[in-house]
Amino acid sequence: MSDERELPSPALPATEPSAQERAERLAAELDASFKARGRLYWDFYTVLRDAHGEAEAERLLSAAIETRGRAAGEALFADLDDPTPRRVVERFLTRASPDWGQLFPHSIREAPDGTLRVLVRRCPLKDAWEEDGRTPAEIATLCRIANRADHAVFGCSGLRFSAESWTPGHEGCCHLSFVPD
Repeated sequence: MSDERELPSPALPATEPSAQERAERLAAELDASFKARGRLYWDFYTVLRDAHGEAEAERLLSAAIETRGRAAGEALFADLDDPTPRRVVERFLTRASPDWGQLFPHSIREAPDGTLRVLVRRCPLKDAWEEDGRTPAEIATLCRIANRADHAVFGCSGLRFSAESWTPGHEGCCHLSFVPD
């Protein structure tokens, strides 16, 4: 129509935000996005559980998450020659860990045999489940399901990998181990 006029989007601020304001907002939005992913896992799980029972719901959702994780792992590690625990962890943390690893704060420990353990201290998915009042048993189930992505991603690295997902009384979140051959 010829009498229409374009309006500025109300999403845009009146003045350009500082780099720090942008970074803080983007970090908060990224955190919220991962929490939304965690809530979506819960929704998928409960729909599947109500239709097929707990065990089948966990199996089906785990299978779907593994499929996505495998595709991500194949892309991430496709050109990684001679994988070592350090190279695999470095590749993941520098290319795939959001916000330079700050979204999933972690520490890295190295054993004398070269095994690396990544201890994840916080997970926004787990935070969302706690905020929503999920029971510790429900959170443990959801962590076990979500952890299937890690198994699939790192299964493509060429290393032996294991992960312990969170359980009640467990420090932080998941613990990932990368073992040299």
